[in-house]
Amino acid sequence: MAQSKGVLRLWRNNEISSVSENHYDSLIIQIIKKIHREQVHKDFIRASKVIGEMLEQMMEEFVSDSFLEYRIRYLIYNGVLELKGVPKSMRHYSVKLR
Repeated sequence: MAQSKGVLRLWRNNEISSVSENHYDSLIIQIIKKIHREQVHKDFIRASKVIGEMLEQMMEEFVSDSFLEYRIRYLIYNGVLELKGVPKSMRHYSVKLR
């Protein structure tokens, strides 16, 4: 494992495997789409709500909320998500799909 250059490792089938850093990006987008469908008007969603929903769905996987927030910020900085607020912590800003 020390020789691995992977940033994200998952416990699968009783072993540790490396996955790409963007492994959860599609799940982040899926969850935001799901929340948007539940809204009357497609509006901003607190980042903490998105992360909470992800952690709820991924109960079997051990991924930190910090890593998930890092990926949300990555999606913001790369134009996939819009930002409202100050991204100093997950409860201080909201996101929506562009």
